[in-house]
Amino acid sequence: WLATYEKTAAQRKGCSVIFSDDRGATWQRGDMAMTIGGESSVAQLSDGRVVLSSRNTDKRNRRAVVYSRDGATGWTKPEFIEELLEPGCMAGLVSHPGQPGTNRPLLLYSNPHTTNREHRERKNVTIHLSRDDGRTWPVRKLLQPGPSAYSDLAVLPDGTVLCLYESGRPGVTRRNGDWAYACLTLARFNLAWLEAPP
Repeated sequence: WLATYEKTAAQRKGCSVIFSDDRGATWQRGDMAMTIGGESSVAQLSDGRVVLSSRNTDKRNRRAVVYSRDGATGWTKPEFIEELLEPGCMAGLVSHPGQPGTNRPLLLYSNPHTTNREHRERKNVTIHLSRDDGRTWPVRKLLQPGPSAYSDLAVLPDGTVLCLYESGRPGVTRRNGDWAYACLTLARFNLAWLEAPP
């Protein structure tokens, strides 16, 4: 996330990547990926493309994404994913190898499932699953009911998913409202939990 608070700047915010082709010995900057967002997450898709998902201020209140063949250049125009609500909050995105033996990679996404952009209204961190590289998101499961905010995702070698997120408890208040930032919580779950019927 690139930003300046200089009001006269021609471009005040945007998203890009820095990347290494030599295991971190040297680093290069990629092209500007998106100029409408910030606080981005990236993941590699099954066909090798890279998707960048970004927090944004668009009135559609949906998550914005762009795609690149090499993860650094040639980013597409922003698209808005109807199934992924956007409350103006950092979100997690990660690829997952899928169930053993299926050879069907998955994409996981986490964020507060609301379009209310007030910080005090951040709540209901939810995990979403896509089986088609993010074109559709048929699986959605509530991870943290109530006050909760920023989140990030990781996948362990055995397929276990980790979600690190800000969380609170109803009644833990600040500024006359539930406070979503009282704790940092690490959740561990597997695909069986995520795909199980409600």
